[in-house]
Amino acid sequence: MAATALERRLRRRRRARVVIVAAAIGLAAAGWIGVRGVLAAGELREVQAAATGLRAALQQRDVDAVQVALSDIGEHAARAEQLTGDPVWGLASSLPGVGTNFQAVHAAAAGAATAVPALDDVLATPGLGETIAGGDIGALAGVLRDASPALGRAATTLRATAADLDGIDESALLPPIRDGLSTLQTVLRPAAESISAAAGASRWVPSMLGVDGTREVLVSVQNSAELRAGGGLTGTFLLLEAREGRLEVREHTDSSNFAPRRVPVIELPASVSELYGDVVGTYVQNATMTPDFELSARLMRTWWQSSTGSEPDAVVAVDPVVLRSLLTATGPVHLSGGATIDAAGFVQAVLVDPYLHSSTDEQTALQREVVSAVVTRLLSGDVDVASVLGAIGDAVADGRVSVWSAHEDEQRHLREGPLSGMRARQLTGTGDVFSVLLNDATTTKLDSYLDMAVGVVSSGCRPDGRAEVVVEVRLHNNAPPEARGYPGSMTGMYNPASPGDIVTDVGVAAPPGWFFGSVDDGTAAVPSRQVVDAGVPTSVARSTLAPGDAQSLRFRFIAPDDAEIAPRVIHTPLLRDVAQLEPGAACA
Repeated sequence: MAATALERRLRRRRRARVVIVAAAIGLAAAGWIGVRGVLAAGELREVQAAATGLRAALQQRDVDAVQVALSDIGEHAARAEQLTGDPVWGLASSLPGVGTNFQAVHAAAAGAATAVPALDDVLATPGLGETIAGGDIGALAGVLRDASPALGRAATTLRATAADLDGIDESALLPPIRDGLSTLQTVLRPAAESISAAAGASRWVPSMLGVDGTREVLVSVQNSAELRAGGGLTGTFLLLEAREGRLEVREHTDSSNFAPRRVPVIELPASVSELYGDVVGTYVQNATMTPDFELSARLMRTWWQSSTGSEPDAVVAVDPVVLRSLLTATGPVHLSGGATIDAAGFVQAVLVDPYLHSSTDEQTALQREVVSAVVTRLLSGDVDVASVLGAIGDAVADGRVSVWSAHEDEQRHLREGPLSGMRARQLTGTGDVFSVLLNDATTTKLDSYLDMAVGVVSSGCRPDGRAEVVVEVRLHNNAPPEARGYPGSMTGMYNPASPGDIVTDVGVAAPPGWFFGSVDDGTAAVPSRQVVDAGVPTSVARSTLAPGDAQSLRFRFIAPDDAEIAPRVIHTPLLRDVAQLEPGAACA
């Protein structure tokens, strides 16, 4: 039966009421979201401002300011999380187009609110603030051990929070929300990295520094004026005794006290001998020619044991830039002859002038005195601990500090971090990591004049779909023309070229499984040694540069399959800053 006119009118009225009610609910929800959104935005602006303050406090290593900034972030983030955590906001987050903005606001608020308590737990470690604010670096080992559980929890929390925020599609965000998220990420990412590094260090530093019993630590100060793959020739050695976090210098010697051997002090892998020669193990100065710091450390420990009879519990290698950075934190040191060495003049005073104007004995005496003065100042109990930690952290990030432990429980943790040398940094790095390795071939000290730029490019133009990668290394001999007349201690007693020339064996190591390509200088092929060293394809070519000359070497490698790649480069640390360059196309 057809509906009557009255029934049709009633149905229309019911539909109208439904539409009106739905519209009213929608308007109410929009109003609710609008009000809470305005309030949440205000709270997040406060979080953003406090995050900027936190970043400044961290850079200045001001513990009190860090605590104030964290308190502000926690307070405002908690309010913002509450304002954006109701079901209506959750429904808005699912809307097409604009929903990502609602998700981002809540994720930022929740992330900050979660991170702050984890960091507060770390800062609540007894003695932490006093140790960092005070001048007694010897107390740090015990505090670090006590902070280890909180550091582990904080590292897990911050990594998870950073990953959540990194997963947000920023391209879909409105500019104010994108900017706020970016500000939070610029604080959270480095905080996650720093806390993770501290958590890792807390598992081995206290025991290595004698908290659980006396330890011996052999420190090798490398000389980057004569480069080795791991930093520089191993020229100066100190034996430190570690007891309850305190360090004391027991012995101090240099490489001249270790006579060369006819055969390596320990058996070398065949691939190492093929790439670098047996000199890696027959001269103590060459212990870091290999990028494998575990091998380098065992070599140095064996050299030390053969000379002194003692077997150190750990080996630490640092380069001169570490000493220069420590001088920035500790202030200048004064030498017995009246000279003052500061950070600004360190390289010229210690690594250039002595080789131009002093005898070999005078060079050795100066370097020993400088190292002793810096170490004594560092261990004096009257230093800016925060600045010292910052200097060491910067050096670690640049690959200028390597550590090995004879205790496997400690070495297991070291292998997971950035302190295990060039090879470990390559194998544990993210992406497809290529390492550039420099070894001086002249016995000169001219590498204080060596500039380098590196770059990497990949191309998928091969018919089999596999990527071809080119790593380009550009070297420049910045020595002046008068370097031709410099004394042999600077230009090298056994230079295979002419005085003033810098001769460098340049190696590039590809990720395991990659295949060798060619090596060229941009115009012609260059001879190279190609060896798979402990699973790592490594190609080595020689560069000879007269004063003022420059040369580029291009190392090609082919990917093992057609998977997408993300190549990046690490390199031997130099005395001078290393520039980035853009190589030409990988495929012709």
